[in-house]
Amino acid sequence: MPSLYNEVAYPGHPFAQTHPDRLSAIAALFGVPYTPVRTCRVLELGCGDGGNMIPMAVGLPHAQFTGIDLAEKPVAQGKETIAALGLRNIKLHAADLLTFDASWGEFDYIITHGLYSWTPSAVRDQILKISKQNLAPDGIAYVSYNALPGGRIRQMLRELMLFQAADFEDPEERIEQAKALLGFVATAAVNPDRFNLFIGEELERIREREPWAVFHDELADIYEPVYFHQFIDHAATHGLQYLAEASLPDMEEGRLTADAIATLDAIAGDDRVLREQYVDFARCRAFRQTLLCHAGKEVDFPLKPDRLASLYVSTAATALSPDEFRGPLNAGLKTGHPQTKAMLHALIEAAPQAVSVAELKPDLQILLAMAMTGLVDLHTAPRPLSATPGPKPEVSPLARHQLAKNLPLTTLHHATLPVEDPMDRELISLLDGTRTQNELKEIPDVRERLNRLARLGLLTP
Repeated sequence: MPSLYNEVAYPGHPFAQTHPDRLSAIAALFGVPYTPVRTCRVLELGCGDGGNMIPMAVGLPHAQFTGIDLAEKPVAQGKETIAALGLRNIKLHAADLLTFDASWGEFDYIITHGLYSWTPSAVRDQILKISKQNLAPDGIAYVSYNALPGGRIRQMLRELMLFQAADFEDPEERIEQAKALLGFVATAAVNPDRFNLFIGEELERIREREPWAVFHDELADIYEPVYFHQFIDHAATHGLQYLAEASLPDMEEGRLTADAIATLDAIAGDDRVLREQYVDFARCRAFRQTLLCHAGKEVDFPLKPDRLASLYVSTAATALSPDEFRGPLNAGLKTGHPQTKAMLHALIEAAPQAVSVAELKPDLQILLAMAMTGLVDLHTAPRPLSATPGPKPEVSPLARHQLAKNLPLTTLHHATLPVEDPMDRELISLLDGTRTQNELKEIPDVRERLNRLARLGLLTP
């Protein structure tokens, strides 16, 4: 069956939550055995042009990566990138997921991002079948999907947009007509009510998205959000069980009131699935990134801070003052605790590199709380990057390839980085590891620029 992804490209990009380093760290936190990422085997279902997998293959040269996608064109583009970089540890295949069987072998990490909710029931079933039959004994499967009840909001908007776009075949016209309908609803009332204002907010969100993303997401032929408990029941029919979410802040209950948490304790107790489902009701959650493992594995919960002792930790936070810190997702901390302040300042100084918890010697209970809010990230190994420029600084070959193609760059900590400064772009093009810092002195403020590129996660070890 032809794929619309051949007709309208959906450029791939890195998803930090899918990286084996992230998945293994969460497994370690829950006491579940995992394969070290350095030599792991990774499968991605719906890999597209390899925008998520290729950076992993660059950063983990001793690991093996396999991607499969129905659309031939993006796979061909990914193969061109792989060939240009000379990578030998990754292969992309244009094939129907329904033909995938046990003969493809075992994988330590199986990634399915942005596929489950947009495919027919047979494919959704096949995703979980593969996540079981091809998963190594200590393997972890990642599946993202649109969740209910929040998915109902997107479903309503989608139905409005599809009604308006139904008579238009050209993708650009479909997108513009869909946006026009939302604009009509948002501005139709003389005295806008909450519904009109809500539609206006959603219209602005959609306007900020790339047109191809709207075409493949909001205007897709299939959109099947599910309740969390339904997804877990589906996974259980294939011999899989709930491990955790790929984003620890998604499991944090700190944003709920004390009364709400007491109610959860009374009605759900230690039943993690039931508890998570009620939290979804309370938050009107619309999206999940769920990790699965083989049924029968012991998952240690509640979390024990001492499991952090063997891990590494990094932060993207900044210091607003000696005792106040701000991180992603509005995570923040103000503390007078000397040990905690010293740890955060040390992590900020080392960023984007990860530092061993054993070296930091933090209060593990406080560190766990910071990980759950997203102020710090956990790892099972140091990151494959340099936090300071070396004698002959080198930007990753992938980033230099992307620069030449005028694409956003992918950092060595698996994030997208647009670089617009012309001098930074020129400097990056020269950083192939053959020039000393002194030989780069023609670039204005080269030392400062090199330090900034290192802090952004672009320089190889």
